Amino acid sequence: MIDNHLIDNRQIRVFISSTFQDMQDERDYLMKRTFPKLRKLAAERDVTLTELDLRWGITEEEAKTGKVVEICLREIENSIPFFIGIIGNRYGWVPQKDDLSANVTERFPDVNTFIGQHLSVTEMEMQFGVLQREEDMHAYFYIKDKMEKQDNPEMLNRLKAEVEASRYPSSTYSSPENLAEQVEQAFIALLDQLFPEGNISELEKERIGQRSFMHLLCQNYIRDEKNFKVIDDWMQDWEQHQMVITGASGLGKSALMANWVNEKLQDKDRGYNIIYHFTGNGGSESSHEQIMKVLIDEINDVYGWEPEKELNKSQEDKLNELFIRVASKGKKSLLIVLDAINQIIDTDNAKLLNWLPFPPKNIKILFSTLEDDRTMEVFKNRHYPTFVLQPISLDHRKQLINEYLHLYGKKLKNRQIERIANDSQCENTLVLKTLLEELINFGIYEKLDEKIDYYLSQDTIEDFYQALLHSYENEYGKDIIKYILSLIALTKNGLSESEILSITEVPSLCWSQLFCALSAHLSNKNGLIAFSHIHILNSTIKRNCSLDKEFENSIRRDIIKCFKDYSDSRHVSEISWHYYKLKDIIGLHDYILEINRFLILCDEKVELIHYWHLLYENGYNMSEYKPLLKEHSIEVCLVFSWICRDYLADYDNSLQFALLALEKANISGTDKSTISSTYKVIGLIYQKQGNYEKALEYHQKDITLWENTVDDQRGDLSTAYGNLGTTYYQMGDYEKALEYHNKALQTSISFGEENAGTDIHFHNVGLDYYKLGDYQKACDYINKAITIREELYGCNSEITAESYNAASLIHADLHEYEKSHEYAVRALDATTNTYGNYHPMTAQVMDNIGTSYGNLGDYSNLLKYKLEALKIREQIMGLNHPKTAESMNNVGRAYGLNQDFNSELEYEIKSASILESHLQTYVNPDLFTVYDNIAKTYSKLHDNENARIYYEKRLEFSKSLWGETSSNTALALNDYATILVKNGNYKEALQYSSKALEIRRSIYGNEHAHTAMSYCNTGAIYAYLGDYETCADYITSGAAIYATLGRYKEALDYYQNVLEIRKAIFPPDHKYIQETIKAIDEINKMMKS
Repeated sequence: MIDNHLIDNRQIRVFISSTFQDMQDERDYLMKRTFPKLRKLAAERDVTLTELDLRWGITEEEAKTGKVVEICLREIENSIPFFIGIIGNRYGWVPQKDDLSANVTERFPDVNTFIGQHLSVTEMEMQFGVLQREEDMHAYFYIKDKMEKQDNPEMLNRLKAEVEASRYPSSTYSSPENLAEQVEQAFIALLDQLFPEGNISELEKERIGQRSFMHLLCQNYIRDEKNFKVIDDWMQDWEQHQMVITGASGLGKSALMANWVNEKLQDKDRGYNIIYHFTGNGGSESSHEQIMKVLIDEINDVYGWEPEKELNKSQEDKLNELFIRVASKGKKSLLIVLDAINQIIDTDNAKLLNWLPFPPKNIKILFSTLEDDRTMEVFKNRHYPTFVLQPISLDHRKQLINEYLHLYGKKLKNRQIERIANDSQCENTLVLKTLLEELINFGIYEKLDEKIDYYLSQDTIEDFYQALLHSYENEYGKDIIKYILSLIALTKNGLSESEILSITEVPSLCWSQLFCALSAHLSNKNGLIAFSHIHILNSTIKRNCSLDKEFENSIRRDIIKCFKDYSDSRHVSEISWHYYKLKDIIGLHDYILEINRFLILCDEKVELIHYWHLLYENGYNMSEYKPLLKEHSIEVCLVFSWICRDYLADYDNSLQFALLALEKANISGTDKSTISSTYKVIGLIYQKQGNYEKALEYHQKDITLWENTVDDQRGDLSTAYGNLGTTYYQMGDYEKALEYHNKALQTSISFGEENAGTDIHFHNVGLDYYKLGDYQKACDYINKAITIREELYGCNSEITAESYNAASLIHADLHEYEKSHEYAVRALDATTNTYGNYHPMTAQVMDNIGTSYGNLGDYSNLLKYKLEALKIREQIMGLNHPKTAESMNNVGRAYGLNQDFNSELEYEIKSASILESHLQTYVNPDLFTVYDNIAKTYSKLHDNENARIYYEKRLEFSKSLWGETSSNTALALNDYATILVKNGNYKEALQYSSKALEIRRSIYGNEHAHTAMSYCNTGAIYAYLGDYETCADYITSGAAIYATLGRYKEALDYYQNVLEIRKAIFPPDHKYIQETIKAIDEINKMMKS
């Protein structure tokens, strides 16, 4: 039976045993020529090769030390099942018992037998590593064919005979070159046997690392049944979607989760799938982008689904869609285990966890985090059930001490066990295990008490690990410890042993000594060495780098220098990271200005965006990629467009990349799906730019592409209809928006009314009816969306909350304020349960619940919730974000309702200022409303001139954004005319009002409320000019439209105004007076019927 722990981790860590003096040429040839070539061959199959020849690079005197014997035997254990033995002319150094420390014979009892047999160190290695080992090994022996000048021929020949008679291959060699040839052939055969040619997937690499780390956590674990029961009980209730395990660092949260998961994985009848992820694998930080990618790949693989091929779709959207798919179509439920979520990098507020969708039905998520981490605040705000892990009991600590030491043939006196177990620092399991490792490696039994006192005298955990580093410096040398530990600490994703040796240029023996000493603090993920816990990482950085930036920068440059000739994803990621950390703008720019490197970095999008934000700040621009993209695919061009649009707000370059993609598509005659993706992207960019005419053009092209298509492609047609409808919605053309949203709905319904795509179309149609003032139909469609969403996603989903929010707005306009408030509360509950108190969606719902309080006449709570929404947006999005501007405008209106007009004006002007600052890159339609609010506030403050200025700004803004003849421009013309009337400019007011009427007649016709209003407003201006007859004619036209629409109250009021005017102009029996009286009588009859 072969020990597979290295093989499972795709590692070949081979120990090379040979004598010292007669093997110099062989060692040099192998280490300088053969193994570099073999490492490259291994890397091509995603295998890490580490060769361990502890006699290479040291003197013979150094080789003849008792310490080397211990290190060699430990490294043989670390290298099982790989071994190479080389036998030459010398038998080698035969140590006496006095040459070895008691530590060696205690830890390796076989050594006592070997000493009694007068074996050399070389034969001890071969006997211990291979010949006496029961389990099978991948071992190879090579014997020099010319045996001259033998120093101990009897022992040497006996060893040679035993090797040749063993079950392992052996052969002779004639020269170093011949030896190298045989080693190479054997290694290639071993590669073919263990790792057939070809790379493994990124997902499998990740799984190997995760599995390896989980098994590491399962070693030497003292199980506490009550902790397991807490998780088991939570798993019984699938209505509880999340649980958090928390506690101080080092108590064993990760170990608990690893052992619980490992147990469940053995249960084939458990009835649910498990995906687990140990964030950062113990010590290093990890980006939330990496976690999302892993979850996406895992879910697709576990459920046998094809991965989403659309490159320009965010990870958040992909993960959300997969959650929904698991809930609606997954054959089994899903448990996701996310350990040490506190170790994600908190860029872009990642620790608010807004990137992680709320789990719908059939999905549970088990988290662990630290008590004092920002993620724990989020979990508290979301009211997730929490289990606080307590320190292991005194009895368990004693049990752990005895069992841990017994593994290495060690034991302590009872008083020493009591001293350690009762120490408060050792309540922390990680500290306790670290101390035990130090005692195991400490060779002077008589000084154990002194060593124990040294570590337990430290006041804090941080002091404990600083003392540990100080001890290492004393034993191995300060400079080498500082350099190697800092190198491991500063690397982004870990380093292979070969890379560490290459960068540091230390002898193999020196590294092996450190590797054995540090093994309890190191993790090995796919052959990459990193720290296994945060304490050693933080202590190293604080001790070596925090106050010595020049030293830190020198290490980063050493890593770049070592990696510069590699082009795989790990090395590209590492080099880019270090250029960024060095703030080497030119180096970073020149390095990532290469298409394949850019695409590699797209997997770590957050970091790529940070890199380019830094480059933009220093005058660089994404346009530099355009000439380089001419040789690349359509999909690649769309990726560049997507990054520019969604993450850099660089719409001009986004458009250029998308148009280049379309040009390529037209030339190559590619498939419809690719052309459709290109049309969609271009349409969305034009929407972002406020160029709605061009957006309509490309969305219409997308529709034309999919019309009359087969059934399995109708989803694409539904999306295209929806995009066109949304563009019309943003333009304010709600009739057209309704037309195309309805088409999207009907197309989607053909797949089934309650499928996971229909709900959005019901929702959109409801909003269209809402904007058109048909509140009852709006209510019907939104309720349908709610029904589907509650069934698919549950009542606590953010998607369902979106429809609750819309229902609240609709019921408010139906004057059903209690019902409106009920939906607002449901939306708030769903949102805070999903996201907590600090999330953009929470801010939106806070806004709405404030409005619902305002509708109930509670203006104090209205202001309270509007201010809370503003606070959330300022914290999450910053002071200069458009959504912050929206909140400032809302707060201003709330102050107005509380009769504080000066504060109202202050917040509205701040809102306008933010939106104006973005005009070069993004024209936000909200500015139209903000200008209107400012103008109205100035009017309330009786400052009509400033009101006129802002109404004029609003009008010019509307013309530039929507055109001279849009509905919004008609509204702006009407309102500008009104302020001119207040200022006494009647003739000028008549021009603007008449233009508004002309536009509305053109858009809506003569039977629309907006047209009626314009007739009446224009008529009123004629009255100010003294032309009462024309005034009466216009108001009569408006009143007649109101009557036709059934809006009798408005019609009656306007007819009565006309009657008063005409009585002042004409005699009592004039036909105009009689016609007006007749119209009034007819309306009164209609109102009574």
